[in-house]
Amino acid sequence: MSLDNSAASKAPFNSSLGMVVDLISATLDFDIYSLASLLPPASFVNNSKEHEDTKRNARPLFKKNLRKETGCMALLWNDILEGSNKTSIQLQTINCDPIKALNLLISLKHYVSNLRKCSTLYENKINQLSPKIKEKYSDEQERIKKKKFPNDSGCNQVSLSGYDKFRVETHNVIIDSFCSQLEKRIEAYNFIKNNFLFVTKLLVVSPQDTDDEEKVNKSLENFILLYKKYVDNTIQNEIIQFKKYWSISKPSYYDDTQNYLLDIWKHFNEKHLLLSFPNLYTTIKIYLTIPIANYSAERAFSKLARIKNKYRTSSSRENLNNFMVLCS
Repeated sequence: MSLDNSAASKAPFNSSLGMVVDLISATLDFDIYSLASLLPPASFVNNSKEHEDTKRNARPLFKKNLRKETGCMALLWNDILEGSNKTSIQLQTINCDPIKALNLLISLKHYVSNLRKCSTLYENKINQLSPKIKEKYSDEQERIKKKKFPNDSGCNQVSLSGYDKFRVETHNVIIDSFCSQLEKRIEAYNFIKNNFLFVTKLLVVSPQDTDDEEKVNKSLENFILLYKKYVDNTIQNEIIQFKKYWSISKPSYYDDTQNYLLDIWKHFNEKHLLLSFPNLYTTIKIYLTIPIANYSAERAFSKLARIKNKYRTSSSRENLNNFMVLCS
């Protein structure tokens, strides 16, 4: 049976949160990769064996790395990227399902949002990076330029400076931009939650919260409407029967701490339960084939140059597709 996986086609999944970082760094127009370390340019500036062009290019970077703003951004991006990297790794594991991915992204957004309160903490930690970092912000060391409004000679323009300027114009902007990009990905996964939440609650006998029960029932109704070509209303009866069946005949390898849907799928095929639970079988099949991310396709395309080279110019489309599958 051929299934039209609408969930996979409607939700633009992304595996690597590094794409968010690239987009934000381009938007804010600063190089976050120079924040990885604060003092390496000094080895070029003070090394007499280095070429003069290298020393000349390293000198502005060295001065930039000693700015107080750079130290604050180094600490901020270290915390953001650490949490993002751990989340990204988890999203690429075989046991990760769409609902788990959604919860991971929501928790990551909550974590990054709370970093808005840490601007003072980062400022106090700057000296731990290097004692050579300047004590004042760049704008505090510049001459104050007073501007007068055209028709108001007695009123000076009000502007932020120092810590307040960095917090409002840089620190909060980075966090808000990052959270905005995360929200777009969360919206994509919300489509899965609205239609497949009941699948993740198959082993829950009775939801303790009335609101949760309503959400589960609503997701089941949405799923039936979405996949009416492949399932019918009798899936509700199958779920009730399956819960009892699983409670008395679950296999020994079952582990409720892992992705139990994989165990259920394995049990379905071992015991040939397709005739007993046809709709539920189709439902689990659809859910397990929804891609969590597109990282495997991206990796395959990055290897396309080595797959389709001058020695394989006459390869058929079928062989090329098979090679791409092997590399993904």
